[in-house]
Amino acid sequence: MFSRILSPQKLIISALLALALSACTPSSGPAPVYGPGSTDQYGNRIPPDSDPSKWVRAPHMVGNNPVRVGLLLPLGHSSQGTQRLARAMQQAAELALFQQQNEKILLLPKDTRGTADGAAQAAREAIEEGAEIILGPLFSASVSSAAELARYRDIPVVAFSTDRAAAGEGVYLMSLMPEAELEAITQHAVADGKSQFALLIPEGAYGRRIFNTFNTTASRHGAIAVQTEFYERKTDAAIAPAQRLAEQAGTYQAVLIPERGNILRSLAPTLAYYGIDPRRTQFYGTGQWNDPAIQREPSLLGGQFPAPAPEPRAEFVSMYQATYGSRPPNLASLAYDAVALVGQLAVVGPRGNRFNEADFLNTLGFSGVDGIYRFRADGVTERGLAILQVTDSGFETVRPAATSFSDLTF
Repeated sequence: MFSRILSPQKLIISALLALALSACTPSSGPAPVYGPGSTDQYGNRIPPDSDPSKWVRAPHMVGNNPVRVGLLLPLGHSSQGTQRLARAMQQAAELALFQQQNEKILLLPKDTRGTADGAAQAAREAIEEGAEIILGPLFSASVSSAAELARYRDIPVVAFSTDRAAAGEGVYLMSLMPEAELEAITQHAVADGKSQFALLIPEGAYGRRIFNTFNTTASRHGAIAVQTEFYERKTDAAIAPAQRLAEQAGTYQAVLIPERGNILRSLAPTLAYYGIDPRRTQFYGTGQWNDPAIQREPSLLGGQFPAPAPEPRAEFVSMYQATYGSRPPNLASLAYDAVALVGQLAVVGPRGNRFNEADFLNTLGFSGVDGIYRFRADGVTERGLAILQVTDSGFETVRPAATSFSDLTF
């Protein structure tokens, strides 16, 4: 799935290459006039309002026909945590480029600042510098803002948001979507004899999305939510909902808890305290459970959740740590896989003949750090996910991830 890990010498060469990329400059000289349907010297189609004299060229790519890739991330966000995530995603994208050793891909990183206006400006700069595909942004409003400019110029966007409303018309979501996670866990639960669920769901847009998606998915697989309780995402707010669930214990076989972090680690023992024994009632989660910290909560042991297959992700984590000296956040793999996708789709043809809709909608899909995936016509991603179980020694695979979409039903 991945090329071999780079040697220290090659990593040094890669670092020098990164410095060379940062020194890229637009070509100089008078700007020629291009009309609709024009092409440059390589046969590249010139999109509307584009001036090839401003396209970025790298010294090591002189005479080549590079694939310019805009990478839009909130590098200057007001939150330091978001800045760290953005930087890690940029590093993962660079790592993918180095691992491919693809000398024709030129990354153009741009800072969206995490705002819609910032994303529009970043997209404009990337497009003016010759980007023919955009990776990112991260946030929904930023995706919509960048996509408006990209669509006008017929430039596809592979975004990292989970907002389905931002997808479609040339925007493809690389993210791990809640819909794919619920599909995987529901299918697994029913196969395991668990068809009657209680739902403990946070209030708000995310909770409503989980509620609606679960009910649609459950009806397709022969499952049902016999009781649903909503809670506010704050301390002690789940006590009353947990009590109400406990009063109906015995009417359901499983509890779905689509939560993360400290709130998840407080919800599970609250349910146990009021008599919902996780040894008798199966606890299920979503991909938000994919956090080693939850192993410290005894009431979550035995709980199960959908996630990418651990083995390729572990290999990616090892590569990232060897290169940058730290563990990557979960979302960093999206940027790695996005660059790998560009490398696969950009192997033939001049600009304007690459990144066609038919290429993105390949029903066989693609494979990456997070397993197999494919894009639907509406831009949403379908994935083959594993089912992991929480143990005190780590996460164990109870159902391997599919390796082919012929093994899955949606």
